[in-house]
Amino acid sequence: MADNPYLQWPVFRRSIVAAFQRSLTIALGASAKQAPFYEIRRPGFVGSTFKPRLGYFTTPYLRIAQAAYNAKKQYKPFGEGDVTAEMTVSELHVYGMAQAVGARAANVQPIVITPKGERDPGKAIRPTSVAEVPVEFRNLMGMEAGGKGLMAVFPLEALRNGFEVHIIYDVGVPNGSRTSFCEDCFVEFDLGKIK
Repeated sequence: MADNPYLQWPVFRRSIVAAFQRSLTIALGASAKQAPFYEIRRPGFVGSTFKPRLGYFTTPYLRIAQAAYNAKKQYKPFGEGDVTAEMTVSELHVYGMAQAVGARAANVQPIVITPKGERDPGKAIRPTSVAEVPVEFRNLMGMEAGGKGLMAVFPLEALRNGFEVHIIYDVGVPNGSRTSFCEDCFVEFDLGKIK
């Protein structure tokens, strides 16, 4: 746990410090100009359409900031009393997004977290629960395809430096260029931008 500064301070325990942190989080969400989120995206050249957003993830901090942002968009107040237990639960929620690849959908299979570069299945951190997220793709040419994304729940301790999230697809999705595809698409966590 020492390698993860995020987990060293009491994030949402019932205390004066936690209440102050929640107030700051609410203020951040309420002042944001666009919805806050932590993106999972493969690197690629600037402006590339070949580096799709593979998904995103949330922490307790971000779930509160998102709720405050959504309340602001709807001109509703949001305060300490509006923070629910579901928002503050010590879990990492990873959303793997289905992708449109040509005339078909690339469906998300499992989502796992591993130490960087590790391919041993025994060292993979598996989700504690998974929910399917159905999606529909359509284009102007008449293509219609149904796809399946996943929302995987992990213990918050899985969010560490030197670990990467793997979103695995049933077919390859663009991987940073026109000719490169990945089925096991992985991105290392960058804790420098995470609260």
